[in-house]
This record gives sequence, C-alpha cells and structure tokens, in this order.
Amino acid sequence: PSSKSSSTDPEDVQLHITFIVNISKGGDGETLEIMCSAWPDTIQISNFFIRKSSKSSPNAFIGPQFEQMEDELQDLLYRFLEERGISDDLAVFLHQYMENKAKAEYIRWMETIKSYVEQK
Repeated sequence: PSSKSSSTDPEDVQLHITFIVNISKGGDGETLEIMCSAWPDTIQISNFFIRKSSKSSPNAFIGPQFEQMEDELQDLLYRFLEERGISDDLAVFLHQYMENKAKAEYIRWMETIKSYVEQK
C-alpha cells in the first residue's frame, strides 16, 4: 500500500500495482526498462533507463527520477507507452482484475477449508 495523499485515514489510502515495462529492439541485449505504478485510475512512471545485457554492472547510473525530468520528455514517454497500450485504461483494468482475483482466491480458499473440515 501507498498513498498519494498525506492523510492517515485508511479510506484515503490508494493501493497501486508496480510493474516494469521492458522494450527491446533486437538481439543486442539492450532493453528500455520503464518502472511504473498503476493507480486506480492512472499510470505513473517513476523511472526509465537502458538496461544493458545481464553482464552489466548492477551499480550503473540509471538517471534522475522521472519527476525531475523536463515536462516535454515526460509527456513524450507517456505517449510512447500509450501507443503500446499502456495507458490509464490499463490501470483501471489491472485494479479490477486484482480485485476479482482476490475474490476468486478467497472462494477457492474457503472451498479448501470446507473440504478439509468435511473429511472424516
């Protein structure tokens, strides 16, 4: 859980889903890695960088935080993602999916408990 606001009221807390978008352009081993959060109604980018092949140093500089970059660059990256289907609609879908997944897992868990209790 994380909150976009400073409120301590549990009902004001918004959960987000963290995910990473990897885009590669062939066999050179380099990948554009975009770290994102899906809030209930929007996608938020936190950082992006080029990841070299797996042999690269884990301490490589990954650039400044996304919010510190120029607004035009931020807008271009959001458009880049939207062209690939990663948009605010995806954020809404992911949250609905996770809500339904949690309900399905709860029902499956209850059926397992019921089966165990009914065993002789």
